[in-house]
Amino acid sequence: MNLRCVLIIAIAWFAFSNIGYAQSPSSSPTTGPATSFDPVQASRAWLDTVPADQRAKSDAYFEGG
Repeated sequence: MNLRCVLIIAIAWFAFSNIGYAQSPSSSPTTGPATSFDPVQASRAWLDTVPADQRAKSDAYFEGG
């Protein structure tokens, strides 16, 4: 077999080998009700953990200083 055939077979094998293993959203007993995610609030919460001196250095770099 040439390399092209081997690659096609390998891609097909990997593409179709996991078809039966997909997990439906309702099959997990640990999932609770869907909650909304606010990326702005999450970003603000993370930025509040950054020390003031590192934040000032980051702001200066971002503003071209």
